[in-house]
Amino acid sequence: MVERVELTGPPRTRPDVVQRYLLLAEGEPLHAEDLLAARQRLSDTGFFRSVDVYARPGSEKGLVVVVVDVQEHRWPQYRFKGGHGELDGWYVAPVGFVFDNFSGHGHRLDWESYVGSHVDGETLHYQHPHLFADTAVLDVDLFSQDQSLPHYIRGAAVHETVATGGIRLRYTAKRGRFRSLYGQLRTQTYRPEANVELDPLLHGDLQRKRVTALGLGLQADTRDHVGHPTHGFWGRAVLEQAIGAGFGDLWFTKLTADGRWYAPLKGRNVVAVRVHGGLVTAGAPFYERYYLGGPYSLRGFDWAELSPAGWGTRLLSMQSELRFPFGAEDLAGPRHTGVIYYDAGGIWLPGEVPVPMDLHHSIGLGYRRRMRVLGMLRFDLSLPVRGITADVFQLNVNLGHAF
Repeated sequence: MVERVELTGPPRTRPDVVQRYLLLAEGEPLHAEDLLAARQRLSDTGFFRSVDVYARPGSEKGLVVVVVDVQEHRWPQYRFKGGHGELDGWYVAPVGFVFDNFSGHGHRLDWESYVGSHVDGETLHYQHPHLFADTAVLDVDLFSQDQSLPHYIRGAAVHETVATGGIRLRYTAKRGRFRSLYGQLRTQTYRPEANVELDPLLHGDLQRKRVTALGLGLQADTRDHVGHPTHGFWGRAVLEQAIGAGFGDLWFTKLTADGRWYAPLKGRNVVAVRVHGGLVTAGAPFYERYYLGGPYSLRGFDWAELSPAGWGTRLLSMQSELRFPFGAEDLAGPRHTGVIYYDAGGIWLPGEVPVPMDLHHSIGLGYRRRMRVLGMLRFDLSLPVRGITADVFQLNVNLGHAF
């Protein structure tokens, strides 16, 4: 039985924060695996340079004292990372600093500057992970970025650079009946560049606008592994309402849903399926609408190649993969994975009626190589199919799984 818990050294972290992750209380039974699990939880926070959790004899037979020995990080810590986003494509953040647990209360704070295939900018992120007696999480993002967004006119891509900056707040419930629900508020200013080619078509969307939107989301995650799921589900549905009346310049409603299923097959093989859809009212500018085509959308086509100029207000896409891991594997997952995939999707403008004949299709083969810093390096050889004709194969190199 646990007689008491001792925290050695002069750590910056408050004892109640350590206890929150330790999950070992006085008077409770103790097993060897409990110490290992507690050590892993503390180490996973990233707050400490080193962690040791062990037991020594207590004042009486059958009692033990749990000793927690932690060494704090000297922050700020430099961080280099790579990643990818649905709209942003792949990116790397060569300059970033982490100030996690800066006050000893378990808060998180980090700043990074990133550049990528379609986007560059910087973000300051703050998280309070244990708000209101550990019932909720508060995330605050201050951001500034430039995005290059393509529009296809008569088969040729015309790129529009949109600068934006603002703040995003998100409140996520952790317990109770509202668990898996979150509310968010974002307000940001969009500053499209003057574009002579696009002005006749998108004149109103090329003006400086402020968007203030309230959102309500539902999310779930039952995956067994974040980087290499073999079974489970990840899903998110978000309803947003942009408001004007002095808070912003635009009114529109936006609903986006994304579901991903994973199931094991024989051996280490996995089947993965994603269904993604969205609806937005006609008042939304192109940078708040949907696109189709690209390495994180419908593979085998260029980024947003299948989108109408001005982008679409209705989207439906489906992606499926058979994943075949091979070679060495560790806790982070397999280092090599072969993939066979099939994608289908369609996109529509306001007033258009979706029909099956509007769907585009692609098939392909892929190879994934897990890297230490950049994460998953992805090679896709795709064959886009339009009706009964097929284009030549296209080879793309990107970061991360398509989903």
